[in-house]
Amino acid sequence: MLPPRFFMLAKRAIRNQSFWWVNDFGFDFCRGFAVLVERGVHRVMHVNAFETRTKVMNKTKLKKQLSYMIPQIKLVMIREEFEETEPILTPSDITKYLEPLRHLPEENFVAFHLDAKNNIIGYQVVSQGTLTASLVHPREVFKSAFLSNANSIIVAHNHPAGSLTASVEDIETTRQLLKAGRLLAVPVVDHIIVSFKGECSIREMHPKIWAELDDPTYP
Repeated sequence: MLPPRFFMLAKRAIRNQSFWWVNDFGFDFCRGFAVLVERGVHRVMHVNAFETRTKVMNKTKLKKQLSYMIPQIKLVMIREEFEETEPILTPSDITKYLEPLRHLPEENFVAFHLDAKNNIIGYQVVSQGTLTASLVHPREVFKSAFLSNANSIIVAHNHPAGSLTASVEDIETTRQLLKAGRLLAVPVVDHIIVSFKGECSIREMHPKIWAELDDPTYP
């Protein structure tokens, strides 16, 4: 196919009555060539317009194909500035961070997030309950742990009445969190009970819960 510029120049030359074409080739030939040029220009312009529309349509179609057609959710973590903590290696290492729980009038369940070096990088108040209970679901415990890129967690809750003995519900909650943590690769290091009388590590008082997780045949 001849380039569009050829047809445009030929059309312009004929409209400007270039008589040397007529003298060399004859009037009938030039008139026929003019018709061909007119058709050629129209055809080339039509093809170019079609190709342009096709490119635009293809781009639009491709954009739709690459779009999910639903709102995109982006997560951005904004962390408050705080002094770097010492690694949490024993239950007593976390005692000073549990002080607020001692003075609350109702049960609160808190998750502390640890990095790979067992340094605390943040905490979340998972639930606030009544005088005797707080509702906890593994989904709520681990959701913020994922958002903070926690390597592991330590959970704690308070007993406003002062008891440091783990209830049946406390034991069952611990088991559920351990199983969920194993599945999600965010292990639960310990579960601490806090009251105005002190604190108690469920892992130290009931080590079989963690042993059962590693060995289901544990007696």
